[in-house]
Amino acid sequence: KTVSTTAGEITAGFTYTVRYSSGSDVFRIVNPSPGYATTQAEISALNTAGVPIYVKQNITLTGGLTLTAPLIIQKGGKITTGSFTLAVNGEFQTGAFQCFDTSGGGAVTFGTAANIELLPEWWGAVRDGSTDDTTAIQKALTAGVGRTIRLLGGTYKITSALSMTANSRLLGMGYQKTVMYQATANTSQVNVNNDNEVAYIKWTGTGALSTLGNEVIFFDPT
Repeated sequence: KTVSTTAGEITAGFTYTVRYSSGSDVFRIVNPSPGYATTQAEISALNTAGVPIYVKQNITLTGGLTLTAPLIIQKGGKITTGSFTLAVNGEFQTGAFQCFDTSGGGAVTFGTAANIELLPEWWGAVRDGSTDDTTAIQKALTAGVGRTIRLLGGTYKITSALSMTANSRLLGMGYQKTVMYQATANTSQVNVNNDNEVAYIKWTGTGALSTLGNEVIFFDPT
């Protein structure tokens, strides 16, 4: 039998599912490339071929991974890094949902080709005012050197001070939409440097404060 396909749909090292069609007496590829990767090996194969990589399930890394091909993580998809680093050096697309799990000590970095604003939701932020979003926001800030970290509408609860990275920006959607709530009394909201920008966020909390260089700025706790 022959496999019904078109040029460029088969990538070496990628696992395909084929289905036999008795009517036309051929096998048809169910998941042609650019396809949905299910393992790190398949991600690597698609990356080598330079075609878009789609992820719609959890994939756990077994080693460090550097990508130059476009990476698209759909809702329900997630990359768990374990103790390894995922370097996204190509284009990146996803939604406002968790798509990375770095709880094992690994990290996600972004190259210059990934011209995007980072969302804390990618690391699990919920912004419901009760879930502690500290770790998720900090991971976005850590990955966001020289980038904009965007806070969406809702209330982000934090329990310890956040730290900005070099030349980064922490921007909300407006004072009436984005709230940063510090739940720990007399604790900094965010520590910033002279090369940072923080704007369009309402700051709340019991005695919430922030440091700016050597200054201490108190925010209205009401």
